[in-house]
Amino acid sequence: MRRRAPNDPLLRQVLPLGDGDSPAPGFTADPVGDLALAPQAGVLHKYCGRALVVATGACAVHTNHAQEIEADVLPYYLHMLDLVERAAHFEVSDKETKNLHRQLMARLPGYLFPRLLREVPGAPAKVGVDLWK
Repeated sequence: MRRRAPNDPLLRQVLPLGDGDSPAPGFTADPVGDLALAPQAGVLHKYCGRALVVATGACAVHTNHAQEIEADVLPYYLHMLDLVERAAHFEVSDKETKNLHRQLMARLPGYLFPRLLREVPGAPAKVGVDLWK
């Protein structure tokens, strides 16, 4: 994060500024249907052979930092934003996302180029986004 930069994108993820409090059309508390896939509180069983145990209700930023590792990591996926309520101010249009992804493709060698995905309610896995449509 940059000092004295209130619009720094990293700071905007952790500092509530009020713009995330406004309801936005199409954004819901459970945009990809995860709640229906929780056999009990604190367990999410979305994909065959995998389960996620939610050990704390603490801020997602804590979770993101806890999952970081100090190593060279090759990007595998980039995810489109789930339309979860209070996140509309982070939304980037599909058109702009695809444009940014194509620019990234032009700059990176193939082995470093991550796939662009989105979650679709009811789909058995994440769905690839077609950059050329």
